[in-house]
Amino acid sequence: MLARATARAKLPNLTYRRDDAQALSSLAEGACDVVASQLAMMDVADHRALFAAVRRVLLPGGVFVFSTLHPCFKARPFHVRDAPENLLDEKGQPLGVVIRRYASEGHFNSGGNGVRGQMGSYHRMLSTYVNDLIRAGFTLERLEEPLDGPENGALFSEVPMFLVIAARAI
Repeated sequence: MLARATARAKLPNLTYRRDDAQALSSLAEGACDVVASQLAMMDVADHRALFAAVRRVLLPGGVFVFSTLHPCFKARPFHVRDAPENLLDEKGQPLGVVIRRYASEGHFNSGGNGVRGQMGSYHRMLSTYVNDLIRAGFTLERLEEPLDGPENGALFSEVPMFLVIAARAI
């Protein structure tokens, strides 16, 4: 993936690296203007260490943007057999999202055959993300909850599956 990304974006000031997101040890302090993370936060065991590492490598005023499965509607503890994540109609189509144990933070495994059943996920409340980001030395700039178009089903044009946060290092 790194080779493909590098080949697609041949810019002199853009680099891609493989590193532990909770440490970013291959980067010096203040080495970056921008750090981005796409749909990985729910797979990181220690999000506070990640926030601290990102803050360390960003210049003051640098931007950190990350997306994650929406902690309110998508990445919450559920177990496929005991507590399915969606309320379904008679045809098996999702009518709504069932919220269970939202305040129960930590690792969970859905018990299904997908990614969340195989490797699990780390659930955190929205306030945990925002407050820990602020504690790590960031100011919140923007929070987005993108919706699918109606062509992907009425439910997901009303309930966001993703959360995007943009913050600035202070």
